[in-house]
Amino acid sequence: MDRFEVLSFVGQGSFASVWKVKRIQDNKIYALKKVNIKNLKLKAVQQAVDEIRFLSSVRHPYIVSLYESFQTEDKHICLILEFCNYGDLEQDVAIQKKKNKPYEEASIWKYFIQILEALNALHRNGIVHRDVKAANCFLGNNKTIKLGDMNAAKVIPTDMFLKTQT
Repeated sequence: MDRFEVLSFVGQGSFASVWKVKRIQDNKIYALKKVNIKNLKLKAVQQAVDEIRFLSSVRHPYIVSLYESFQTEDKHICLILEFCNYGDLEQDVAIQKKKNKPYEEASIWKYFIQILEALNALHRNGIVHRDVKAANCFLGNNKTIKLGDMNAAKVIPTDMFLKTQT
């Protein structure tokens, strides 16, 4: 953690917090996702480890990039991820709604196609995302979609049947 300078808090999920950080060595900006595993059940810890495995195995322009991961002494799993400077699609929709400015149809199609291409890349690698929603579609450079948050992702089983209890 001493290799990064925390710049600001980005958000909080059910298992993790996300921070905007700068790597001291080269002044590059990243997102730091910290998962506190101290009080998590084994299944939730496994999900955090699986997210690292999945993001490490897929490189795609429409999927958030994982650069490194590590565990801290105080029982946190940390993921150093691509920072998406325009937030997520859910936030962007709220901003557009507040401005009373609907999206142009071309933008909607662009986002839709980018999400489908990201899902296709995951499926080709045997991964099912299982939590596709606007809050997990981040906006990178040029407001390009970056599908992220693979916490609920699973490997596609050979019988092609996944079940989830919600």
